[in-house]
Amino acid sequence: MGDLFSYSLSDFVSYSAESLFAMTADLNGAVFPVYAFIGLLLFCMAYLGSRNSHYFIPAALFCHALMSVLVGVVYFHCFYMHLDWAGRYYAWLFYGLAAGLMIAAVAQFFSTARVTSQPASFWLGKLYLVAAVFIIPLLGWFDGRTLQETAVIGVTPHATIISVTGILLLADNRWLKFLLIGPLLWAGVTVISSWPMELLQGQVVLPMVLLAILISLFHKSNRHSQLIQY
Repeated sequence: MGDLFSYSLSDFVSYSAESLFAMTADLNGAVFPVYAFIGLLLFCMAYLGSRNSHYFIPAALFCHALMSVLVGVVYFHCFYMHLDWAGRYYAWLFYGLAAGLMIAAVAQFFSTARVTSQPASFWLGKLYLVAAVFIIPLLGWFDGRTLQETAVIGVTPHATIISVTGILLLADNRWLKFLLIGPLLWAGVTVISSWPMELLQGQVVLPMVLLAILISLFHKSNRHSQLIQY
């Protein structure tokens, strides 16, 4: 039993930060044309969001379902599995998240729900979307990544998870908040590798997801209190 407590988180990581960065550089070089498709998805979401379209939430959920599939196939199955055998299980986590997002997209398409009117969820959700596209990749530079090794939304997990969290915050549907279990699971998993390697890009995921869950729980309890008063 004493041997169990002699282990540290670094003992469960089978690769170095340099190996991870090199893998990401190989991925970027191999799937570079895919980023044009990712850019198109982001443009469609930005356009619908700027028009305050009723279809923004279902379209965003659908786009993030596609990106989650890309993360599972391209990042984990094609590249990450060469570093860590657990990559196949991480891929299935993103496939499950994609399935939930796809079902939610269809349900929201036929719903009257729009973007949330709660200020905290609204602004935090928008901040997370901006962070996923710009800030999360920039944090990689503090970790020592080069431009070729940059982890970006739509193909790599961290930025994609933060973006998914942002969309779930923006949706005016309390049932969609249950999908935050997907980002929470990944945030817990990534702490195991990012913490011992001191990778800031991975360390910020868990507190950001936890903050989103706390905000959602607060709104739920606040709404329940208002119903009791009426």
